[in-house]
Amino acid sequence: MNKKILVAVHSGFTDAPAIQRALELASTTDVDILLYSAVYDEYIPNISVVTEQIQKLHQKMLDSEIAKLKEIKNHLVQTAKSVEIEAQWEPSVTDGITKAAEKFNADFILVSSTRHSSLSRLFLSNTDWEILRHVYMPILFAHQHEKKSYKNVVIAVESAYNNDDTIKLEDQMIAIGKWFCETFNGELHIAHAHPSQHTVASMDYMIPADLNEKLKQQHKDSLYQLSSRHNINEQNTHFLEDYPRIAIPKLANDIDADLVIMGLVSRSFIDRFLIGSTTEYLLDHLACDVLTVHANYKAGT
Repeated sequence: MNKKILVAVHSGFTDAPAIQRALELASTTDVDILLYSAVYDEYIPNISVVTEQIQKLHQKMLDSEIAKLKEIKNHLVQTAKSVEIEAQWEPSVTDGITKAAEKFNADFILVSSTRHSSLSRLFLSNTDWEILRHVYMPILFAHQHEKKSYKNVVIAVESAYNNDDTIKLEDQMIAIGKWFCETFNGELHIAHAHPSQHTVASMDYMIPADLNEKLKQQHKDSLYQLSSRHNINEQNTHFLEDYPRIAIPKLANDIDADLVIMGLVSRSFIDRFLIGSTTEYLLDHLACDVLTVHANYKAGT
């Protein structure tokens, strides 16, 4: 199935990991690519000059970015089914990406991601954190590494939440994972992490052993039901008795994963603001690429 991918190019940078992934996808399957850059300089609108001079400054920055996008396009156009470019003056990068992706009818957004310091995460100063929080389309965060394709794909699910929204989200995650596996002749794994009695023993309280066993079995049964419903091999279904931030990177390392797919679920206003400290941790600590699918995403709209 042909896919439409928006490659979000950071203004002023070449975004090598995202461009490399786009090239790999284009060489393997039919994809339409939009190279998009939101251009903005917070100081220019405050300069006390006439409007015409401000517009010239805007256009100069846009022309520079368009020239860069044309160079990238020349690199991709011989492989991709089609490549378009777009650069816009946009004070909000996330708003610009969202509008461009919706207009392009993108299936997912591809962006380069780098490791972050604790300080930068605390103050949300990095563009990809903002994209993670506010862009509801699937986002593929490409890290800088030597892997050339997606041979092992892991879908990390919250299998115990059997409500309609979560079931729909997990179905979307699995559909995307299967597409990557079909495209790269890869192998699909599904995993759910649930801390055991041993891992929570250091807390000030203890979950009664019988209740803990019932909860564990509920999580496990739900995972295997999901796996069976989507015809995923039992040996590729992983019930991990630890916290996600520990268990998922370990599994990814053990099976040499190339891509981990995670869902984003906001259960409250506070959750939305602090969306998934686990997700942010995994995005920083997984050696492979990460694809996020937001619960508010509606495929085909």
